[in-house]
Amino acid sequence: ADAPQTLQMGESYGGVVAASAALREPSLVSSLVLVNPASAFSEMPSLQADARTLSKVPQALFPAALFALLGRKTFDAGFVATAVRDVLVERKLEKLRESEPALAAYYDAALAHLVDEISSQPPKCWFDARFANLRAGCGLLEEGWEALLVVAGTADALLRSDVEAARLAARLGPQRCSVHLVEGAGHAGTLDARCDLRAVIGRWEAERAARSGGAVAAS
Repeated sequence: ADAPQTLQMGESYGGVVAASAALREPSLVSSLVLVNPASAFSEMPSLQADARTLSKVPQALFPAALFALLGRKTFDAGFVATAVRDVLVERKLEKLRESEPALAAYYDAALAHLVDEISSQPPKCWFDARFANLRAGCGLLEEGWEALLVVAGTADALLRSDVEAARLAARLGPQRCSVHLVEGAGHAGTLDARCDLRAVIGRWEAERAARSGGAVAAS
C-alpha cells in the first residue's frame, strides 16, 4: 500500500533540509511548513560575508567570533523570559514528562543527537558544512512546491525572515504560498508562547480546503 502523505516542517537551517527531503520524496509529503527558513541566506550579502569571515577564523577563536557575528542576531528577550518562566517557574518540562512521556522522550533524544553531532567534530567544521549546504540548497523552495506555509518572526535580525517570507510569497503566488507573521519575535523565539503553531497550521489547512473545494487531510 502507498505510504500516507505527511506535513513536513523545518525551522531555520532545518527549513532547507525539510525542503530538500520533500522534493526528494514528493509522494510522501502533502505540504511544507517552514519557520524562519534559512533560504534567506541566498538573498543576504551581509550574512554571506559573515560566513566567509567565519570560515577564515582559527578554530581557537571560532566560538567568540561566532557569537560576535551571529549570536547576538539570534537573541530574543521575549524568548529568554518565556523559557526561564517555563522551566523554572511553571516547570513545564517536568509536567510534560508526566503527562506525555513519549513526547518528552523524543525531545530528550533529539537534544542528545544534536549535542552528539556538534561534539563529534570541531564547531568550526560543523558550521562550515552547514554554510556549504546553504549555498547549495537555498534555491530548493522555488522549484515548484505547491503548498507552502512560511511562519516568520518580524524581529528576526539573523535572517530577516519576514522579508524572505514576502519574497517566497511573491515568487510562488498566493495559491501556493501563505505567510504567518509573529510580531516582535526574533530568530530564536518565533515558536514560543506568541505563536500557537497548531492553530496556525489548522487555519492554513482550512483555507487550502476552502480554495480547492475539498478537504485537506489533517497531518
